[in-house]
Amino acid sequence: MSTYADSPLTSTNIAEFYTEHDIVEYALEKQVLDQRVLDYLLNDKQPLDVKAAVINALSWTSAIDRYPDLLNGLTKKYGTGDVTQFSPGDLACLAYLSAMDDYFDVLEEAQWITLAMEKQPESTTIRMLYAMIMGQLAMDFDWCAVWEYTRLALQGLPEVRDMKTAAIQNIVDYTILYKSSCDVE
Repeated sequence: MSTYADSPLTSTNIAEFYTEHDIVEYALEKQVLDQRVLDYLLNDKQPLDVKAAVINALSWTSAIDRYPDLLNGLTKKYGTGDVTQFSPGDLACLAYLSAMDDYFDVLEEAQWITLAMEKQPESTTIRMLYAMIMGQLAMDFDWCAVWEYTRLALQGLPEVRDMKTAAIQNIVDYTILYKSSCDVE
């Protein structure tokens, strides 16, 4: 099975729907995980959807490993490197940033985002990050699953969502392209 040149992680844009936030604009411009961005990601008072938009604004790369900086910050914050002790939001940010660093190998990130979703299933942001990371994992073996993970994430979304509808729609618009693979026998 051949793969598309794009993928759930590299083809979905969350940042464009959050440009009213200075930190998102900053991340779009610099595309560097510097101290300002790291401090924002580590701050529990900042909304998770904006953190996801910041990570998205940093873009994907295979040239630089940025997630160790976040992991080190989280390890200091929690006093442990045991990711199972991290809050669902912090775990989701770690999974998303790490997946964006190396989107060809997201097995560990799939475990992290699954744990985050189990811990906080009512978070739309975590659900949509789950859809993208799990969809990325499925790219190599089951194109139908790319859509199915999004469909699963959308089931039972709360009325009050912690992610903008336009950002959710952007993820859906990309992953639904794979739905046609579900009809093939």
